Amino acid sequence: MIQAVKGICPDILISKGREEHLKLLEQYKAGIVRYSFNKAIYAHESVKEALIRDNGEKCCFCESSSPRDFHAVEHYRPKTAYRDGIDTERKYPGYFWLAYEWHNLFIICNACNTVFKNDIFPLEAGSTRAHHNNLKTEGEIPSIINPLDDPSQHLRYRAYKLFPTSDVGRNTIELLGLNHPLQTDNLRQNYWAQKLQKDREEYYNLMKFIYLNGGAEVVSAYSNRLMRWSYMIKCGLEDKFKY
Repeated sequence: MIQAVKGICPDILISKGREEHLKLLEQYKAGIVRYSFNKAIYAHESVKEALIRDNGEKCCFCESSSPRDFHAVEHYRPKTAYRDGIDTERKYPGYFWLAYEWHNLFIICNACNTVFKNDIFPLEAGSTRAHHNNLKTEGEIPSIINPLDDPSQHLRYRAYKLFPTSDVGRNTIELLGLNHPLQTDNLRQNYWAQKLQKDREEYYNLMKFIYLNGGAEVVSAYSNRLMRWSYMIKCGLEDKFKY
């Protein structure tokens, strides 16, 4: 997981998004709890392109870099309904008033959007849900990481796996399935690609050292390392790494 970046808010969210926002507030005052949302606005091409560009074409949670057609616009605070956990009741309404808010929108892969994150949005114990505080989120303390925050405060990487350093980090990993095979494939490939590149560099530097210094003693001293690196580079080039 990487910290998301926010560029300039697309014009369509300021103009048409604001109009829809006011309509939703009127419906809320009338006692309506289930709403329709205009995807053509919050997921407009200009919005999606800005999110993809600002975040290096990566999912805000699992960092997958799938083709653009497999990315969706995510609402950190879910717009339609919300759940406190995986097997908990779905509650209405969601954070409808944030459906077109730039700070609540992120780019997400299909796996995170439909299988894991979906409409899960738990709060810390004792935290006040915005629905009971005049729709103000200031009293909320989310128990999953906001992509705008620095995830290194809650998570650590070891190879291609995430480990929590806080309860929020633990909840984020478990509820969003960040260590599920579906989520770690991309990180695993990146890990081995970086390792392969590093081994290549060390291998060629060592070969240069042997060439310049010569002697059977030098070759013998480094033979085991040469054999290991040669095999790893060969496997890497032939895509035969076993994860």
